[in-house]
Amino acid sequence: GFLFKGHSIMGMRIGNSYHNLIYSPQHLLETTEKTIAKAREIFAKTPFDAFAFRGSSGAAMAFSLSITLQIPCIYIRKPGEQSHGNPIEGPNNEVKTYLIIDDFIERGATIRHILTSLARAQCVGALLYGRTTIDLSHKQAVLFGIPLWGAQ
Repeated sequence: GFLFKGHSIMGMRIGNSYHNLIYSPQHLLETTEKTIAKAREIFAKTPFDAFAFRGSSGAAMAFSLSITLQIPCIYIRKPGEQSHGNPIEGPNNEVKTYLIIDDFIERGATIRHILTSLARAQCVGALLYGRTTIDLSHKQAVLFGIPLWGAQ
């Protein structure tokens, strides 16, 4: 079964559904397999050049997707993030189209930041790997103007 906020794994307190999905090896494997399958389905209908993500929640899936599907990643750092890297990492100059990878939508800040940061390229949509109760068809039309898909 799925662990919910407040449960623990091997003594670690779980903070939210994203943590439930990545800190349990079995849930991470299941989530990764579902997300890869959905990314393949999306790519078959709407090809794209890269996966774009921000933060550890996006990284949790983006690198596995990149390796499995042989599609590069673009990492968009959070505003003000302290790092030795650049604000945008990856082959962003060659990319014309991309798919956003994230766990879920709370306020839309991650997706809006990626859309703004990669404004010169076309976003084909966002793939959300976390469990959500959001009506994705409604959000797509109202908030972003891009398709949103759920992997769960």
